[in-house]
Amino acid sequence: TDGIRPHKSSKLELWPIFCTINELDFNDKSRYVILSSLWSGFKKPNIETFWVPFLKEIENLFISGFKWTSNLGITHLSQVIFPLVIADAPARCMLSNSMQFN
Repeated sequence: TDGIRPHKSSKLELWPIFCTINELDFNDKSRYVILSSLWSGFKKPNIETFWVPFLKEIENLFISGFKWTSNLGITHLSQVIFPLVIADAPARCMLSNSMQFN
C-alpha cells in the first residue's frame, strides 16, 4: 500500500507488507493477516532497504522451507510460495521501479 499516516497532522508514514495464507478459506484469510514488515519514516522507503530483504527471506522459505510440529506431534516441512502481490498504484510503481503519473 501507499504510506499510511498514523495521525492527520503527522508527517511520519508507515509502509506495511501484509501476507495471508493462500490455502485458507476466504473468511479465515481475513482473520489471519500477517504483518510481515513495517517501514516507518518521513518519506517513501528505499526499495533496496525495504523490499529486497523481504524477497530474500521469501526465497529462502521457498528453497529451504520451515519445520513445524502439529498438535499430533508430527513434524512437517513446508515451503512458502507467493503466487501474487496486490498493491495500490503508488506501491506498484515503487515495486516495479517506474514513475507514477497522475
